[in-house]
Order: sequence, then C-alpha cells, then structure tokens
Amino acid sequence: MGRFSEPAAEDDAWLLAWRAEQPDSADAALLALDALIDLAWEVRTSYSASQVTAERWAAFRKVLGDAEAAAADAVRLADPGDPLPFVAQIPLAMGQSWDNERFLALWQEIVSRDPHNFSAHANALQYWCAKWKGSNEKMHAFVDAAIAAAPEGSLLSAYKLQAYYEQFQRDKAPREAYAAPEVQAAADAVIADLAAADGADERHRRFAHGWLVWVLDRGGRPADAMPHLRALGRYVPIPWSYWNDPVGKFVDERVDIVLAATAD
Repeated sequence: MGRFSEPAAEDDAWLLAWRAEQPDSADAALLALDALIDLAWEVRTSYSASQVTAERWAAFRKVLGDAEAAAADAVRLADPGDPLPFVAQIPLAMGQSWDNERFLALWQEIVSRDPHNFSAHANALQYWCAKWKGSNEKMHAFVDAAIAAAPEGSLLSAYKLQAYYEQFQRDKAPREAYAAPEVQAAADAVIADLAAADGADERHRRFAHGWLVWVLDRGGRPADAMPHLRALGRYVPIPWSYWNDPVGKFVDERVDIVLAATAD
C-alpha cells in the first residue's frame, strides 16, 4: 500500500474520514498502520542515529507507539490468513529494536501465511543486517534458509546478492570482494532462477536484474552483465537508487560496462 500510505502520512484527513465511516474496514486499518510507520520514519529522517535530534527521536518513538496500537487493530480486522498486517510490522520492529526472539515470532506469523512473500524478505533482510539487530552471519543464514525453502523462479535468490552487498558495505571490503567464487556462484544461481521465473512480478525481475548487473560487473564479468542491463532499460534499480544522483551513477556504470564488454 506504499503509494497510498505516503500521501496518508502527509495528510490523513481522508483516511480518518474513511476509518470513521467504515470502522471495521480491514483495508483502512492496514493503511492507517502503514501511514503511521511511514510518518515515523519521515520524522526520524534518513540521517545516521548520531545526527538525529533528541526531539526527533522522541517524536519517532511516539509515532511508533501509535503504530503498535494500529498494528493490533489491523490484525484484529484482517482475514486470519492475510499476512499483510504482519508484514507491515517489520519496519515497526526495526524502529523499536525488537529482539531476535520477538522478531522471529512475527516472522512465523508471516511465513505461516505466505512463506515466500517478496517484500517481507526484503525488510527482514534489513532487520538481520549487522547495522540493525543481526550480524553478517545471521543475515546470510536467514537468506540461505529462505532460498532453500523457495521454489524455482521465486527470485528470492537475489537477496543473497544483496546480503553480500550489505556485508561488503559494512566491512568496507574492496570491489574485488565480489569476484570471490561463492559470490559469483550466487550470481549464477540468480541467473538460473530468472530463467525459471517466466510468470514472476516484473518488479521482482528488475530487482534480480539490478543485483546481477552490480555483482557481475564487480566480479569481472561485464559481458555477462549486458543482458541484465538491457532487461532493465531505463529503470534505475537498487543499489544505485541509494545515491544522491541515482540516474547519473547508473548511467556512468552502464557506459563502463558496455565499454568493458565490447573490449573483451
């Protein structure tokens, strides 16, 4: 519900009216939860923890407390088999620094309803990063277990490439780290997964193509990265979207890859 929750976080009058008119609407309750979580993270800002003011921290915690109450309401109103009120709580768990035991209980609620939910795995990977409540080892263990349990074509294998990115960024590893055999083997597994993913959501395919371009290029395989560049077209994927000038950063890398591939 991201495209609806962001406007609701900015101006919630219409959402409040909806909730008042239909207090038992599961959709409205879920949107209210998403909007509160979006608002909390907007209040906190994307600055590092040391740069966030005490006033913003206090407001962040207050809004997350409101979101926790909204989560209980969303779960109560939802269909018992609906994973979304639980998936929506992952950013809440991160913001409130839930311990691993509490997070695993939430995760069980999710996977018991939708074991291969793509966005849930994206957010959970962030929770298990060393920068949040996990470690490199816990993050990789989480991703490996998800991949092992997933069917061919799920594209969850792409999260292994993101896990290496998170690890190497945290450890300030050199670019050459991506050339390690285990990293390139993970890239080959994603290529195979894509071949079996004819019916996959296009957003998930772009996610996989993006990480393949990143990892294959850094692994010294620019020619192998070319089909994935073509598949992306003008779309700028993660992790280039993290930069202040994502388009410029991505275009520069595209040029470098094309030049390297044609020189081979």
